[in-house]
Amino acid sequence: MANKTSLLVEIRDAAVDGVMPLTTLLRKCQVLASQLDNADFKQWTSRELNGYPSVKSVPAYRKIKVQSLGNFAGAFGRAMNHAPIPLFNLSPREQEALSHSVFVDGVGTIEGLLTKESGDGQLTEPWPADFIGFCAGKFYQNFNLIQAYKVIPRSAVSGILEIIRNRILEFSLQLLEVLPDGEVLPLKDVDDQASVQNIFNTYILGDGNRVAAGCGPVEQNVTKFEKGNWAYLEGVLKQLKVAQDDITDLKQLLKTNPPKSKSKLGDGVNGWLGGIAAKAAQAGYDIPIGIGLAAILKYCGLN
Repeated sequence: MANKTSLLVEIRDAAVDGVMPLTTLLRKCQVLASQLDNADFKQWTSRELNGYPSVKSVPAYRKIKVQSLGNFAGAFGRAMNHAPIPLFNLSPREQEALSHSVFVDGVGTIEGLLTKESGDGQLTEPWPADFIGFCAGKFYQNFNLIQAYKVIPRSAVSGILEIIRNRILEFSLQLLEVLPDGEVLPLKDVDDQASVQNIFNTYILGDGNRVAAGCGPVEQNVTKFEKGNWAYLEGVLKQLKVAQDDITDLKQLLKTNPPKSKSKLGDGVNGWLGGIAAKAAQAGYDIPIGIGLAAILKYCGLN
């Protein structure tokens, strides 16, 4: 039987590089969940692959705030097309339902949505026809609503997939920290089982640390970065497209010449950051140096 560490390393690396399709990555997580014999992890991977049974069972990261647009008809052939729909005349419950879009489908279906051609980078979700008839005259004076739809930014849908991948990364990183290398699955130790459950609750279901593939989310999520946790710092730097050789250089640098404070980084770290920025510019892309610096400071306990 494959040991736990080799599978976890494979899952971690696949979550970091982003090349492996998310459906394949989740299937690997299903194998891990079976080996760990963790019912909650099994259920989560199954639902992410196959879809959630109801809107109420969907986690918060699958709920996107949206705007609704509509086509209106008035007297004497007047019309307003693709006009914003104000929701203040509706009940709070109706406002909540119409100002959000909830994704219950499996990740394969969500990925399929992103492949559809769209000139404006947006997806749409039509309002129920019965509800349009019920509230047709509540929005604009002397106009009736005849068609309505939610406008869903394509980037927000893509963000759902990134969140799932990031949570898998966090879970695998933390699991590698807690479980001894080389341990053969399934787990027999009760304490290890409790640790796995706690990590799952924190990093898959909860609002634990988030190492995101996009630069913005990374900056937000280094706030709970753990001191001395090299795996997390390495994960952030990889997400920022820092080369492995440069990451190795930084690891040695932090051992021999760590920053003394936020204002006294030392020539070593300053020079390393400058070199990374120069390499990125030469390659034709920007690295958000502030995010990398924040992660380094957190690693050194200088937050």
